[in-house]
Amino acid sequence: MDPLKAAHLKLYLRHKTYAQGISVTEKKMIWRSSHNFTIANGETLYYVKKNAVPIRRRVVIGEEEKLKVLREAHENAASECHSGINSTYHKIAGAVYWPGLYKDVASYCKRCEMCCHKNTRKVLERLPTCVRLPAIFDRWVVDTVGPLNQTVVGNQYMFIATEYVSRWVIVSSVKEVSVESMTELIIHLQSNFGIPKIVIHDQAAEFNSCLNKAVCNLLEIKVEIAYTRQPKKEGRTIWMNPPVVQKLLEMAKEKENDWDVHLYPVLFRYRASWQDKWQVTPSRLLYTEGNPLEFDHMNSGMQSGLSADDTEASILRLQDYELSVKECANLLSEARNRKLRSSRSAATINAQEGYMQYSKKTY
Repeated sequence: MDPLKAAHLKLYLRHKTYAQGISVTEKKMIWRSSHNFTIANGETLYYVKKNAVPIRRRVVIGEEEKLKVLREAHENAASECHSGINSTYHKIAGAVYWPGLYKDVASYCKRCEMCCHKNTRKVLERLPTCVRLPAIFDRWVVDTVGPLNQTVVGNQYMFIATEYVSRWVIVSSVKEVSVESMTELIIHLQSNFGIPKIVIHDQAAEFNSCLNKAVCNLLEIKVEIAYTRQPKKEGRTIWMNPPVVQKLLEMAKEKENDWDVHLYPVLFRYRASWQDKWQVTPSRLLYTEGNPLEFDHMNSGMQSGLSADDTEASILRLQDYELSVKECANLLSEARNRKLRSSRSAATINAQEGYMQYSKKTY
């Protein structure tokens, strides 16, 4: 106990008076504490717990004696074993008292060097949990992104389908999000990759229509709804593949009028990139034999065990192939723009000729 506080208690217990210069709050605290303390022989302060049966008197010690008492109670010299927290506390609490006794005992035992070395925590290792994944192409997650900037041909939305196991992504550009267009894209997906067992969507109107339900019932496809209170399913496409979706949105913002043509270079880059979670590329996981992207990813040296020369050659091949895909997209974009300009000029010429013929007839 604090020596100053102990002196104030002794003064009050002896003469029922307070020391000079203390505040009213301190006087109230001394008065309340005096009910649990008593003094003997004029000097020794004892702690007596109120309404305790049987009544025990415990000596109140100061800060200087506290460490010595803790050491003697914790270290057992006879057996060279150290007592635990509760055992040490009960040894001390039987005869000695100071405020915060249990807290100090616990802190001393936890900081004991010998106890830290010997009392290693034993944790039973659990068996690894076996996660049963569905077969490839059995489960697809479908979602729409948009509206985006309208392209030359009028596309404003992206239809994104993600395969659950391989993370293979399919993206299509559509003019509008309608029931017929979404059903057509789902049928196109099934005709290329087989009939899935489960399709997950966010219960949007275009996916939750009677036409889609009829198609799913006809093909025996189970539909799972991604509710808003289930963050693991909500926006599953964006949650499963945040890099590719982010790249698609950045590309759509950069290529305002022809982003639908430049979808394919972004998808190519993603499909040939290394996935740390699966330790394989989506292309390698999808095409177990005869992989068309044998040069796979930019960081293929460490994972596939290739030499430095082979890795450098693989990276160069990937860069050349990616540039070729981008050039093809640019050629397609230029051809579309030329066609649009020619159609506009033809419409202008037709309008001018019609106006001239109308003027001749009038005048």
